[in-house]
Amino acid sequence: MLRIIFHFMGSFRRLIPRALWATFLLAGIAVVVGLVRHNRLSDYRSSEHRQATPAAKLTTASPNDVIEPPQPPSDDDWVGSQKCAQCHREIWESYQSHPMANSAANVLEASIVEDYTRQTSFSQPASRTYRVERTPEYVWHHESMTDKAGDVLYDQAVEIDYAIGSGKRGRSYLIDRGGLLKASPITWYSQGQRWGLSPGYQPRIHQRFDRRVIDG
Repeated sequence: MLRIIFHFMGSFRRLIPRALWATFLLAGIAVVVGLVRHNRLSDYRSSEHRQATPAAKLTTASPNDVIEPPQPPSDDDWVGSQKCAQCHREIWESYQSHPMANSAANVLEASIVEDYTRQTSFSQPASRTYRVERTPEYVWHHESMTDKAGDVLYDQAVEIDYAIGSGKRGRSYLIDRGGLLKASPITWYSQGQRWGLSPGYQPRIHQRFDRRVIDG
């Protein structure tokens, strides 16, 4: 394109003043430079668009998005172990005595391995007392705190929903709050035949009954 411009400029060079000819020459060069830059910018934008297209499909959650709690599966999502017993009765019966078959259950349906009759409370630290209580309808875990004078500041009682663990080594407990599971700070330790703080809880700083339990 520069050759074409210079060719026409050479033809009219003798017909126009030198200053005007120089103006035309500079204008032509500016046009060529502008076209080159425009083409390169168009190519760059096209390439950038092609690279960004796959990434544009990704979505991220906004901080304001409401995360719905996981919904419990319906009764139609599995057949249950009772279905297996129809064809494999002997295997089913032998498995019922295995710890793996008793690793999780409704707290009232789980086999009782704990001692709910004596030493049902402990203090750790001394200002906080933990106590368990079982009735035919409920299992309650308590946390109470006293001041220096020994007066009770609060006594929080929480209903327990699930027992985790066969009890061979121990058993922990979960609270179901609308599909969100929270851990109780109280655990039964089978080897020592005693109640104590659950693993991971610090004596003075812990989340009480609000420790979240996730799928992992």
